[in-house]
Amino acid sequence: VQYKNNLIHSFSILYFHIIEYMSSCIKQQLSLQKCNKTPYINCMIRKNVVSKACHPKCTSISLKKPLLWKGTAEDAVKRSEGVMSPSWRMFLMSDGSVTRHLGLLVGGQVTIELLSTSEVRDDEVPDEAKIVEGRKVCRQVVLKSSAHPSVPLVYASSWWSVEQMEACLKDRQQPIWVSLSRDRTELYRELLTFECGNPSDRLKNIFGLCSINPNKDKRGKGEVVEKERLGRDDCSSIKLDSDLKPVWGRYYVFWKGGKPLTVIYEVFSTDLEKYLGPIDVLNCEKGI
Repeated sequence: VQYKNNLIHSFSILYFHIIEYMSSCIKQQLSLQKCNKTPYINCMIRKNVVSKACHPKCTSISLKKPLLWKGTAEDAVKRSEGVMSPSWRMFLMSDGSVTRHLGLLVGGQVTIELLSTSEVRDDEVPDEAKIVEGRKVCRQVVLKSSAHPSVPLVYASSWWSVEQMEACLKDRQQPIWVSLSRDRTELYRELLTFECGNPSDRLKNIFGLCSINPNKDKRGKGEVVEKERLGRDDCSSIKLDSDLKPVWGRYYVFWKGGKPLTVIYEVFSTDLEKYLGPIDVLNCEKGI
């Protein structure tokens, strides 16, 4: 009888673990489905555990391919002289803190909206970020100002090793530079590459840019189609795809002790024209 009771108890425990495992698999599959359907998901790092339930499509958001122009920082500085307005040139090509620049430019305190933090494979990161050593984590945020909290100003992705992120970003809700400067971390910022191109659908969604392609609008109700596709009705204006201005992005790396700490990719919203003047497309198609 005792043997029988022990056997029943063992099978009960095994059954419980099987149910728990199956439940975990179902939850992960639901996360993958959600990840495929939404422009981003919130995959936080908690208790030193990096979420692995994020589909690769939920990692870094980039400009629409093909790009209109891409080049090194030296190329961008050289070709922009006399073509790009001094204010935009200083803002884009300075190696200073974009967080501090935004605060001085727009006013108020710079805040972030954390979109996701997820572990990524080496083949899921851009070439610029491959210099980061070890297991890599991609963190995505939108920078805003408390003076205009509903206006996204900059989209940013950053790639870290798991260990460095845990050590440097103790408060995930703070901009990177705020966290690093608070700890008096000595860093060297190196600009890598600049690129200009049209915003992808996911960037349009993040920046609140609503557009339609009349050639693809089967129902002749472009505004309705676009709002339904984005799942939003707060578009300030609906424009044709051809009327949207190109946006600029850049990659740079923070060096610490001769080793790469993190690689950051930033895309700047055309809403910054209110403070910096027209970006003038900068003859993007001609290589600035």
